[in-house]
Amino acid sequence: MRTIHIMRKEKFTKSISEFYDKYFANDGHAILYLREGQETMLNDSLSIEQKEMFWDSSVKSTVKLLNIVKKYDCIVLHSLFLDDKAKGLFLLNRSVMKKLIWIEWGFDLYSWRGEWTGINKAIHEYLNTTFRTKVYAMVGIFPPDCDYYRNEYPESKTKVFYAPYCSAKVAKELQDYTPYRQLRDSREKGQEIYIQVGHNAMESLNHKEVLDSLKHFAEEKIKIFLPLSYGNDNDKYATEVAEYAEKLFPGKIMALKDFMKADEYFELMKRIDIAIFDTQRQCGLGNINRMVCRNVKLYMPKDSVMYKYFRENGVPIQDCNDIENLSFQEFISDFEITDQEEFNKFILHFSDMSAKVEKWRNIYNSVTEKYNR
Repeated sequence: MRTIHIMRKEKFTKSISEFYDKYFANDGHAILYLREGQETMLNDSLSIEQKEMFWDSSVKSTVKLLNIVKKYDCIVLHSLFLDDKAKGLFLLNRSVMKKLIWIEWGFDLYSWRGEWTGINKAIHEYLNTTFRTKVYAMVGIFPPDCDYYRNEYPESKTKVFYAPYCSAKVAKELQDYTPYRQLRDSREKGQEIYIQVGHNAMESLNHKEVLDSLKHFAEEKIKIFLPLSYGNDNDKYATEVAEYAEKLFPGKIMALKDFMKADEYFELMKRIDIAIFDTQRQCGLGNINRMVCRNVKLYMPKDSVMYKYFRENGVPIQDCNDIENLSFQEFISDFEITDQEEFNKFILHFSDMSAKVEKWRNIYNSVTEKYNR
């Protein structure tokens, strides 16, 4: 069984490649990087088979991509980043679709419809719905995403799996949980309270609305951290958010518009006291899971999928819709873990690497079983 993984350059491409190198390099897996610039994406430190090709979403590059992946028994698409033209070409190749596994990242499951109108809307809806229901399997990286897919496409014959998107090793802070709370320390020492708003520059995180809800704390000792280094094709929205924040909180903004090395970014995150993710869909799971393990006070909409999931698993999430009516002392007060047993179980699952690998192995084994029937 030969499996090819299709990846573009994203902030976690390196760590995901290392995961497959460590656990699947001897099982016939290979990686095809779609390079958009001149810089190579090949990683000399990996033993897994690696290929790369220039990718610009054109018909020519899509045909080249299809000719490469047709030779494999299983094709794994890491997020559904193909444009409508490319999706149409894939759909014309039924043999490819029958062995295609789509790993969703959230936006490609929830936020693909856009603002199309007329005949363009009809074509867009048809291509995207058909693609999502004709793949061999959809892998949800967050358990509620699997339920969303089943509810959205109840007639689909596509297999649905859950498996966490993870790197080759468990981060130390996901293994060594302690009850230490940076928020409590900052509050008791009279230090600035660091508040993170979102984790990227996607408009679905409602940055300006969150900033408006915080503006009655403008005179308090706070620092607003805005990670805006990715999420949109251009930096117009990121610039708007940064300027809007500076207007409301002059001198109190940290707007991160350029990429940092992962280690540096996670080191900076250790200073965060409170984080607000005002979005209905799942996003930023890597950030949020680390924050849960560090006891960051988290705010999300009460009717959102992440709020419900984390609360059901014992994680004390606060309702971000309450923020505008809270006093500053209420906003920065300690949260209470009301279901310690469920919370402990949730924390422990982060360090169970064997369970994560087994979930992925079961997915790829299902393709092997299909071919052996």
